[in-house]
Order: sequence, then structure tokens, then C-alpha cells
Amino acid sequence: MSRTLTAAPLHQGSRARRQVATVVASPDAASVGRAIPLDGTPTTVGRTDQAGLVLADPRLSGLHAVFRPGRGGRVPSIADLGSRNGTFVDGAPVQSAELLPGAVVRLGDTCLVLDDLSESDDPLLLGGSSAIAALRLRLAEVAPTPLTVLLLGETGTGKELAARRLHQLSGRGGRLVPVNCAAIPEHLAESTLFGHRRGAFTGATDSAPGLFVQADGGTLHLDEIGDLPLPVQAKLLRVIEDLEVTPVGGRRGRRVDVRIVAATNVDLRAAVGTGGFRPDLFARLEEWPVRLPPLRDRRADVVLLARTWLGERDLSADAAEALLLHDWPFNVRELAQLCRRLTVAVEAHETIVVDDLPSELSDQLRSRRRPPAPGDDREQLEAALGRCLGNVARTSRMLGISRRTLYRRLSELGLDPEDYRG
Repeated sequence: MSRTLTAAPLHQGSRARRQVATVVASPDAASVGRAIPLDGTPTTVGRTDQAGLVLADPRLSGLHAVFRPGRGGRVPSIADLGSRNGTFVDGAPVQSAELLPGAVVRLGDTCLVLDDLSESDDPLLLGGSSAIAALRLRLAEVAPTPLTVLLLGETGTGKELAARRLHQLSGRGGRLVPVNCAAIPEHLAESTLFGHRRGAFTGATDSAPGLFVQADGGTLHLDEIGDLPLPVQAKLLRVIEDLEVTPVGGRRGRRVDVRIVAATNVDLRAAVGTGGFRPDLFARLEEWPVRLPPLRDRRADVVLLARTWLGERDLSADAAEALLLHDWPFNVRELAQLCRRLTVAVEAHETIVVDDLPSELSDQLRSRRRPPAPGDDREQLEAALGRCLGNVARTSRMLGISRRTLYRRLSELGLDPEDYRG
């Protein structure tokens, strides 16, 4: 039996996360942000008053689909109720399927994501996904302390924005001074960071204070810290530990009060193992590691971010779904660049449609929708096995096929579920 659903209040990131499916795009604008709890009783979705969640979406059937909770350690699921336009999970049509975190559900022209969105007024770290809420909380915990912070994450995940947010929350009165360590010529790295005296080297016609002195009382953001030369790493460690800077060519040091926020998109621990990074500096920088989530792990934020950057333009259901299903290898930076291109290329459009998107995204959505030809569904099966950790029963439910059919396809393709068990 399904229940009538009221609008779920958006919450702050410090609260325990619930299992929910949240509406992120719909022609029923008032429904965006509403959440379907997946730990209670089943909830139907449709256009009629008999549905638990009623949406003004003309492509929905009266009773379109039902979300079933995942109680007792079970995974939540969805089942189509004989709808006219079908139910899709991660772009593929299903009769029933299990719903893992981050799954994208399409019903009519409405898209939902398995994530619990939170409300935030953070102007830098935009989004409401559970991943970004956890990031905000971890930054807020360390911001008022003097601990050195190491920001880890793939390129384009927003490490510079996280450093700016840390500085804002720290209450430090000095400046935030950012520097890209990869862009400093090796022979100038020491003088750039620590300063130099006039005549200290060829071309030093004047004295310069260096970035540590410029950041005195504030925060020094050392981006791409893994690219610092080894000799400079040793001197950086000494400055961090002693909080005293001696310029190149100088004899007397100067005390500084500087908070270090380092960042990298490489594996520093692996670099330590190969001799490319000093282990003592790594240990000092890793006082408070913070990993920034890739955009593929915060799917619920994709449409929100896109709408923020697209201005007055809206997204069609197919365009929204294509954005949600893309892996975004270059993360938030890639999405921002795409939105900037779209605002120029489709200036006269009020709504961005799927054909306005790069062919990589539009073709990906169409290929997911197309029933796989014999021998053409290996990638889909491997992805499903991976997400279900080789559990055949769970994989068959996710794909909406019988276990007998799944075993036959696995045999035909030479796939062994045991290879995917965690």
C-alpha cells in the first residue's frame, strides 16, 4: 500500500543522510527538490490523486511506477506499473530494478536521483548532494583550527574553491595567497615562496618578500604541491615547522603566521614510495586530509549546477538525463565549460534539448535506450555486475530480466560473476 507524500524539508549536511529518491528535473517545477523516502512504505508516482507522489507531468501515466523501500539491509527498488512511456534506470528501460546510490530514474519527463539533497547558502561550493554536504561539514570542522589541510581530488573538482571557503571560515584576518606550484620555474621556486635579497642571484635587482610573507596572518594555498622540486620540499617543511622564513641571500629569518592549505590531484603516497615526494613533508601536510568528490559521485548536483550557469535557459528532460548520466572525467570544470559554450551556441533557445549537447553525451543516452543487439550488451552486463558485486539475483533485478536469461547471456559472453565479487 502506498502513502501520500508531502514535500520533504531540505536539511543541513550535519544530519544523518536518509535513503531517498529526489526529484531534480520535472515539468512540474514545484516538485523539484521533493524527496521519496526509501526506508518506509512503498510510494507510487503518477498523475492521479491515487499516487503517493502526484506530479503534473503530462508524460506520466496515472499510476506510473512504485518505489519500494530497502528495509532490513535490502536495496531499494522500483517497478513499472504498466506505464505508457516506460520506466528507465541509468538510461535503460526496466520493468523492475534495484536502486543503488546515485542511480538516475526517468519517469515521463521527470528525473530523480538516489540522493538526499540538503539546502545551503554556500556561494562557493554549490550543490546539495550528500557528497558536497559532507565536504562542507569537514571543511567547517577544521577551518577554525591551525591544522595544515591537504585537499585531494581529481582535476576540476573545485580544490581552489574549497581553499577559498576554508579561508573564509577560518576567521583569519590576512590574505588568501594562492600559488600553482606546477607553474613556478624550478630555479625560482625557493625565491618565489620565501623571498630573496637584492643581489642574491643574477637578475635579483630588488628584494622581494615571497609568498609566505604576503600570506602572513592569512592562508597560503599551495596548489599542485606534488610538483615542487625535492630541494624546495625540504625547505618548505622547515618553514612549516618553525614558522620562520629566511629569504634567499638573507641571514636573518622572519616569523610568520601562515595557515597552509595544500592541494594535489596526484597520489602523494605513491610519490613518496617512488622517491618523488618527501615522506616527512607528506606526513606534515596530511594533518587533515580532505577528499573532494568527483562530479560522477554527486549526480544530484549536475542539473542544479547546469541551470545556475545556463541562466534563463531551461533543460529538456532528455538533456537533463544526458547530463546526469555522463561520467564528467574533468568534473565541475568540464560542466561549467560546456554550459558556457551552450549559452553562446544556442543563444536564441529558451530550452536546451539533447541535440544541442555534444554528440558524446547525446549518443550515449540514445545507445542506453536502444535494446542491445546480440553480443552488444557486454558493457551493460559488466557494469551491472560491478555495481551488484557479482550478486546474480541482484543483477537480474537491476536489469529487469530473469536469472535464467542472465545466466544464458553470461555464458554466451564468457563472464563469471565471481570475478566481480568484492
